[in-house]
Amino acid sequence: MPETPENDDSSNGNRRHWLDHAAVWAATAAALAAAAAAGVGSWQGIIANQQLAVSKDTEIRQLRAYLYVRHYPIDADQTTASAKIEIWHAGSTPAYRIKLDTQMMVGQYLVGQLSLPDITSPSVGPVERVEHSILYSTEFIPQTVSMPKYSTEATRAVWSKDPLIGDNRFYVHGVVRYLDVFGVEGLQPETRYEFCFVYHPERDPNGSERGCEKYNKPG
Repeated sequence: MPETPENDDSSNGNRRHWLDHAAVWAATAAALAAAAAAGVGSWQGIIANQQLAVSKDTEIRQLRAYLYVRHYPIDADQTTASAKIEIWHAGSTPAYRIKLDTQMMVGQYLVGQLSLPDITSPSVGPVERVEHSILYSTEFIPQTVSMPKYSTEATRAVWSKDPLIGDNRFYVHGVVRYLDVFGVEGLQPETRYEFCFVYHPERDPNGSERGCEKYNKPG
């Protein structure tokens, strides 16, 4: 039996309905694919930028100047004391405008919280202050740090066996400040390296960081 026009209209309507849905699905899939591609591209861009930043940071680290301090046994008697230190260079480019501030003092050992002053401040003294214009990796800066004048009583306290006086030690405290090639160009701030060594002429003549660990802060 032939289909009526009404049936033809219904069939055509269904086909149009299906085609409309197909078009919507196709558009949605295309949009999702485009978003995914954009997301991948954006993520790849982020990774590339991160890799570039790491590469640049590594390059800067390899070219920076790194200074460190060697210390030697103390030379002390009942009236005075001194210890030799050396500032060494471990980097690949020179260090510039090196400022070295050092001080030797006497203090009780492992009693309470050690409190040392900021010896870079002009108001703190007596402090030995020296400056050098440049330091290459093949060189070092020698420095002898001594007890200040008129400190005989403090020095005797280190040698004392009196339990009422307690265990007193010599403290060598210092700060090295310098610029590397990036600092000279204004790309990096001045580097600050703080150090501290504790000596006793009999119990620990070679010196150590024990007792003033918090004042050993490499730059």
